[in-house]
Amino acid sequence: MKRISVSILNFNGEKNTLECVESLKKIDTSKFKVNIIVIDNGSAERLNLKDSQWDNASLKVIRSEKNLGFSGGHNVGIEYALKKGSDFIVILNNDTYVDKNFLDELLKTAEKDARI
Repeated sequence: MKRISVSILNFNGEKNTLECVESLKKIDTSKFKVNIIVIDNGSAERLNLKDSQWDNASLKVIRSEKNLGFSGGHNVGIEYALKKGSDFIVILNNDTYVDKNFLDELLKTAEKDARI
């Protein structure tokens, strides 16, 4: 079973981030394992999310005391995903809302080309 990690960066955008995570919790995980990684990137107020697991999915919240910027924040998520053995890593903006089949479609495309 493939492992897919989704990295989401939060900086003072709790409402959007929570809605993004909720949409990710609805995806079909019957064909792969999903690790949702939220990097709370030095937000003034702490994000109201906790580590959790369900079906073939998990949520990991990593808190940074300072804002590492877009690439620095996602690098934290990517490093975590690679340590967890992810086959694919998806970077999402926190204001993204996904369809329940979006990872299935991305995986189909990625498996057609070994360079992806």
